[in-house]
Amino acid sequence: MNSKLFIFTFLILFSFSSKSQEISGLWQVTSVNVGEQQMTPIAKWFHIGKDNTYTSGNGGITNSAGTWHYNAEAGEFLPLETNGLKNPFGPFRIKFEDEMMRWERNEEGAMVTVLLKRITEKPMATFDKLYGAWKLTSINDQVVPIGNKTSIFIRWDREYRLSDVNGIMTSGIWQINAHKPELTFIPEDSNKALERWHVEVNDSELILTGISDKIHSQKKTFKRSDVFPG
Repeated sequence: MNSKLFIFTFLILFSFSSKSQEISGLWQVTSVNVGEQQMTPIAKWFHIGKDNTYTSGNGGITNSAGTWHYNAEAGEFLPLETNGLKNPFGPFRIKFEDEMMRWERNEEGAMVTVLLKRITEKPMATFDKLYGAWKLTSINDQVVPIGNKTSIFIRWDREYRLSDVNGIMTSGIWQINAHKPELTFIPEDSNKALERWHVEVNDSELILTGISDKIHSQKKTFKRSDVFPG
């Protein structure tokens, strides 16, 4: 091998190694733009391993895994999901900006731009804080009367148990929007309408503000409880 070819090969390998080091780690998606549309998922993260594998998810849920390849010369990053759909769009063009990473590619005529920031812990999603029992404390900022038994138990398996004012229990399925804090309750009783709520939640308080027609603008405040509804 002549000296020029050796130096060229060394530089390519060095570039691959250093960029692989930059790519590896834990990243949070801070924005996703598809053309002029903002489509940022809530608490989306990627863990990119040095062994050319990755996992990805939202909040505490891991929902994707696969392998990745980086073409240092072209500046292209290609994630390939192990159990997902075939990638029809090819690699992302990749750029680094301090502790940020930018992915860009064309998908069906629209430019997709994903911006990620390096993090040390996985971000929490809205649904991570929903699990558990909640007791109603006020409606439209008016304190509920003593004896009101309205409460809700939100399970990790997407089932909910609702106790009404008299303690009568009903159940159903809950669903959280992937892009905004909107919670939908789908009753098991098909004669009852589903309810869609805007969610604000922390460790001790849950605030639901109605979105769907029958509950529009209604505000319910709950406190975390250690007692099963009923």
